[in-house]
Amino acid sequence: MAEAHNLLAHLSWRFHPRMEELAVAALTYILNRHPESRGGMEEVLKAAVPDASLSDQPFETEASDLDGTRPDMLQKGDDGSERLFIEAKFYASLTPNQPVPYLKRLPDDGVSALMFLAPSGRVQELWPKLLSRLDANDMTYSEGESFSATIHGTGKHLLIVDWTTLLDRMKEPLQEHEAGLAEIRQFGGLVQFAKDGNGGCVLPGEKLVRRVTDIGKAAGWLNTRGLNVTRQWHGFGRYAYLGRRYRLEVWLGDHSGLSKESGFRHLWVRCGQNQRVASALKDRMNPHHIRQEGKVTWVAVVPEGDQGACGYAAALERTAGILDGLTEPWGSRADVLAEIGQRYAEPVMGTVHRGEYVEALVALALKGSDWNRKAPWEAWHFENDAGVGLKLKHSARSSPRSGNAPEKVFWRDNHEPRPEADGHLTHIYVFAWHGGAGESADQRDPNSWQFYVVLARDLPERKTISLKALGDLTTPCRIKGLADEIVAVSETP
Repeated sequence: MAEAHNLLAHLSWRFHPRMEELAVAALTYILNRHPESRGGMEEVLKAAVPDASLSDQPFETEASDLDGTRPDMLQKGDDGSERLFIEAKFYASLTPNQPVPYLKRLPDDGVSALMFLAPSGRVQELWPKLLSRLDANDMTYSEGESFSATIHGTGKHLLIVDWTTLLDRMKEPLQEHEAGLAEIRQFGGLVQFAKDGNGGCVLPGEKLVRRVTDIGKAAGWLNTRGLNVTRQWHGFGRYAYLGRRYRLEVWLGDHSGLSKESGFRHLWVRCGQNQRVASALKDRMNPHHIRQEGKVTWVAVVPEGDQGACGYAAALERTAGILDGLTEPWGSRADVLAEIGQRYAEPVMGTVHRGEYVEALVALALKGSDWNRKAPWEAWHFENDAGVGLKLKHSARSSPRSGNAPEKVFWRDNHEPRPEADGHLTHIYVFAWHGGAGESADQRDPNSWQFYVVLARDLPERKTISLKALGDLTTPCRIKGLADEIVAVSETP
């Protein structure tokens, strides 16, 4: 039956490229047609939200509300209120409604949950992004285990689960129901097909994008270092830096929706929300080649004459030239700083650059406070007006331990004072930890870091300290709450 499953998945992609919509329809069908399978979903839900339970009500799809939200799936409780929202993800990005407006739509009383389903490789990528949106909207929460969070003052919960875990649990109650088991197996084949990059089939625009990318990289006006290929509902594409000097991060690929609107099949470049870039492109390009979606600017890559990859590459190089015109002359301070900045543009940085990056994050978090950044050769990184010193340590998943050895001497005004007693000279330590791993790791995202703020006097007398030992001393915080945590610890008697 494996061949049949693969054929079904292949045909599904060809006739319905929006894999998320297809998966939602299949999951809703199975849960409603085979109620026994709900036991598996309830088990997954309870692992993160022990008080949660499914009702006997049917699962619904895309139930719109007056606030503009439209969750992929929902189930109401026996009292008729909406208790569970489910959002399906494969390659699609988060929408503006995910997750805050959906959480606000859930009832304030009783237990409710918003569950995201994603491939295992995207769970760690999406989770910090979801939490950062809670932070940005001042929604306080407590993180639980297995990528879950409880919204303070409510019975609302946010969690993310990988597709494989859910389907494996849903199979267990159906061992005596061959029809339902067969349908979950078919669904599992579809999910695996999507996770594997659509079964290896070549998507519309894929060959052209890859060829244009190779030409641009060889010529030096396109750079893809550290950026990924994507498969989205509107077609194949990839992220890249466009321009020899300006280096604007763009998405280059096929967009079936925009091509349909324009009447021509072009490649498209998404230039983000940079208004200076948008103005320059509108002034220098054919206005029919520019599309505006809200604040986002899309540019059609329209070849002149040659309709092959070289023609498209030449058209894209002209766009890169417009961007380079926005920079200062070569050899300027901006060029030098941009070149240095590339060292900090990698999703996973080396130890030295990671430390400097973390120090800059903390400096921004403390901006406007009475904490001042110190010179690189001094014993601590920050000092407040009362003379309290703060030192940073950092580590990542590859080395989940931080140095903890006491300093021997420290410098001030070119002098080398020696302490009168052994021990830490610094008053407060901030241990920064990044737990990302694999392709989803992105140390550039401020919201993906965790910070442990500890008084030096509370640290054990060891050369290194583990993440678990830090967790026994204090509760970690995100970047948004770091300044408040530092102030609170500095005022500890």
